[in-house]
Amino acid sequence: MLRVAYLTVYNGIGLVGWTYILSQMITIISTGRYTKLWKEQGTTILAVQSLAVMEILHALIGLVRSPIARTFPQVFSRIWIVWVVFDSLYTHPYTPFNAGGCESLEDPLCTEEMMYQIGVMTVMAWCYAEIIRYSYYIFYTFDPKWVPKPLNFLRYSAFIVLYPVGITGELLCCFLTLPLIKKG
Repeated sequence: MLRVAYLTVYNGIGLVGWTYILSQMITIISTGRYTKLWKEQGTTILAVQSLAVMEILHALIGLVRSPIARTFPQVFSRIWIVWVVFDSLYTHPYTPFNAGGCESLEDPLCTEEMMYQIGVMTVMAWCYAEIIRYSYYIFYTFDPKWVPKPLNFLRYSAFIVLYPVGITGELLCCFLTLPLIKKG
């Protein structure tokens, strides 16, 4: 019973965290403040994503059935993205998209604007994937039969779109840090 209570609280915290980030992302997108993503939400994204490190521990001690060999790389890659890649990109914005430069940040070909949009795309994919996942786990922890059919469908179908979008965003962000690494 303690296991169920703990996992319910853990998954509930993850669900609330990613739902809050999603609500803030919708505001950022609707007001066109892409450049403010990290300044406004960086700390929250770091905290909520860092909480996922517990999933490695959960798998390691057998609290959940997830294999550590799959859990570790999934969690670590996201930790790398938020702590190293996003921080670098948003602190020292530089991208190779438009070598001619930009006249203004409103120009859709602007190097910084393109980079910010990729960051927003990545975080939005994470939000939807994690909200679905944590919602599913809250029900599943009590009884797999309690999972609503639409949620079960989303859990096993939404990833078909969300994972490629998220991974593409992650890889593009990594690619965009290459000039920063080269500069030192």
